[in-house]
Amino acid sequence: VVDRDLDHAVVVERKTAQVRVSPFNTAASEVALSEGEEVSIIGRHGDFVRVRDGEGRRGWVQSAAVQFIVPRRS
Repeated sequence: VVDRDLDHAVVVERKTAQVRVSPFNTAASEVALSEGEEVSIIGRHGDFVRVRDGEGRRGWVQSAAVQFIVPRRS
């Protein structure tokens, strides 16, 4: 199954978005992304997307906290 949204660039829409270790609101937060920060979607689970930032860090954020901006082209 191919998810066409995977590996697409998104921008954080909230002032901060908590990056969690797993896709659950009760999961520990590793770091927070800032509004306007660009990340890539690398996975999905329920209301969460797994993201990767420019430094290669990965984690889960609520999908409502990010907005799709540009599809990556292969």
